[in-house]
Amino acid sequence: MKTTAFAITSLLLAVNAQAEYLFQPEGCEFSVTFPDTPTIEEKVSKTTGEVYQQVTYGVDGGFVSADCQPYDRVAVPPEENAKISHGAFIKNWSLTPVEYQYETTELGESAWYSGKKILDGAPMIYETANHYGEKTWLVIYAGILTQTEVDTRDIRFKIFDSVSR
Repeated sequence: MKTTAFAITSLLLAVNAQAEYLFQPEGCEFSVTFPDTPTIEEKVSKTTGEVYQQVTYGVDGGFVSADCQPYDRVAVPPEENAKISHGAFIKNWSLTPVEYQYETTELGESAWYSGKKILDGAPMIYETANHYGEKTWLVIYAGILTQTEVDTRDIRFKIFDSVSR
């Protein structure tokens, strides 16, 4: 009995000891925390040609990704950028729009939108949160099966809610 209790305690400690990963590329005004180390890729901005990092964290039934890119808020004001990005999000992912919200929070100007579609017969929901700084733009994407377990959705919300400036 003591051996079983010790093994369970050790397992719980090992699971809780996962190293969180703070994503904040050099020059980014925002940071976001992932529960563990995500996959890291270098991408090239279609608008500026600059190289930036994108991280992707796989969760049961989906993924959560984030990137932080240079942003010129004078050339394209945040609310205009959010509307353009929302349209591209719906078009590029072939989604049915669900919700769009733009607001000013303690992080600054932010937009959140979601869409849904059927992928391989399974209902998926895609969400994006955009946070606009003075010189950078943080985007968090999530694609999750709508029939996944609650803990998967909790991970997604924890990542979205972990943004700081």
